[in-house]
Amino acid sequence: MIPTKEGQTCCPSPSLAAFSLNYDRPSLFAASQWQKDKNKAGYIFLAYRILIAAFLLASYVAWAADGNTNLIFLTHQGITILTVTEVFAAALVAAELISPSQLVEASC
Repeated sequence: MIPTKEGQTCCPSPSLAAFSLNYDRPSLFAASQWQKDKNKAGYIFLAYRILIAAFLLASYVAWAADGNTNLIFLTHQGITILTVTEVFAAALVAAELISPSQLVEASC
């Protein structure tokens, strides 16, 4: 607990629920840290995410088409994980733009 000047606590101690996938402001994960309104996803950020995902997918397909199909080395597995992560990140921003979540402000 974080004590305040009056001796009261601001937030409760972390619990197991704090490590769940539920978050009170999910749109923060779909917004860029540089945009003015961080409460909603932006179209420029979506274009950036799609561009990165498309580049990684094209690189991955070109790499696989070249005959490199074994994913033994850590660099190959890392590129695979990075590609999947960027595709999901682009999908998250697109989903947030299509159907914005209702923002709930944190209580502390």
